[in-house]
Amino acid sequence: MLLQRLDFLLPYTVKRLTPADVDEILALQAKHSEYHQHYQTNPVTKADILAELETLPSKALPEQKFYLGFYAQDELVVLVDLVLDHPQANCAWLGLVMTEKTKLRQHYATKVLTALRSALKREGYKELMTSSALSDVNAQAFLNVQGFEQGMVTSVYDPKLGHDIQVVLRGIEL
Repeated sequence: MLLQRLDFLLPYTVKRLTPADVDEILALQAKHSEYHQHYQTNPVTKADILAELETLPSKALPEQKFYLGFYAQDELVVLVDLVLDHPQANCAWLGLVMTEKTKLRQHYATKVLTALRSALKREGYKELMTSSALSDVNAQAFLNVQGFEQGMVTSVYDPKLGHDIQVVLRGIEL
């Protein structure tokens, strides 16, 4: 039902992405080296994308995960990694929102998040949560503009970096 609601609310085509879409996802993500530097030492690879498509939080099931592509005129313009009912029931977790680099500051991600919040609310969800690296000032600014409340700052071990990173937990009521 979520995908149908998003299709109805947006001027974009929404598609649940799979490993068959890895090249397209990589093409978009590879342009965001400044984002990836907060989470890994090497450029993003196909293997990273394939792992991201399958990675689930603890106790989450594959059917809870939605790795979504939003298309304008057949061009992938926004990626969203979403896990429903995580970390608790009636809460959704936003793992990633990333806009095609040439489309930044054109409000694509804002439109997607606005529609996503509306669709989740209609589905009975109460909160949308996320986290981002404290060092990622672009993500922090974007989440502030979107109305995400800043929560606790905590350290999380990042295996790709081999050390802890500080992340900010954020949430917004739906």
